[in-house]
Amino acid sequence: MSAGVAVYVQSKYAKPAYAVESYNVRAWPGLEMVCHALRAAGIEVEYCSAATVGRYKVVLVSITSGCDWYPFIGERLRWKGHGTVIAGGAGLLNARPFLRWVDVFCFGRAEDYIANAGGDTRLRRASSNPHSPRGTGF
Repeated sequence: MSAGVAVYVQSKYAKPAYAVESYNVRAWPGLEMVCHALRAAGIEVEYCSAATVGRYKVVLVSITSGCDWYPFIGERLRWKGHGTVIAGGAGLLNARPFLRWVDVFCFGRAEDYIANAGGDTRLRRASSNPHSPRGTGF
């Protein structure tokens, strides 16, 4: 497992319209702001897939729509590795059903505090989700 942070790119999304509405790419403006803040703090950020997710200590997941949860969980069940999963986005409305698959949920703008995640003991404690099979922080 590397010391890096990665943005998770799903192999499939629930809404086929994403291909035409987003110029055939998944763009996450809020998540890219978080990535910018992390890079400005000297933290390397890469992109990963289900095949490479186990290489990272922290995996950032953007849930753009409520229907994005279902393909994400389908892929999440097959992940190898035990990095801390941080999810946020407009589709993150109710975290309770997803406590088993995500360690930290971000509601609202995360770029102001996420860059301090590695050294912030409060976020370290927050990442110890009792419902997480890993239950550990960074």
